[in-house]
Amino acid sequence: TRFLYAIGGDKGGGSQYSTPLPSSDLTEVEFAEVANDGTLSEFTLSRYPLPTPCVFGGSTTVSSFIYYVCGAVGSEVSTRVYRAQVS
Repeated sequence: TRFLYAIGGDKGGGSQYSTPLPSSDLTEVEFAEVANDGTLSEFTLSRYPLPTPCVFGGSTTVSSFIYYVCGAVGSEVSTRVYRAQVS
């Protein structure tokens, strides 16, 4: 089974560089199943959010793990990397 993940980010409309953390920065992790023909199921909210809101991040998979590199937390550049096992 294949899945597409949407991790962190922001809701838009606000400055991601404001202090304290803007309320539009997200901790949510959502996923949708990708069918063989490329269509997506509805996105589902994961039970496991990011520990802190992150924006400008990126992700990749290695074996059965997904890695998320957080780009910024509030107005600070981040060096945080999160890992989760996926099946």
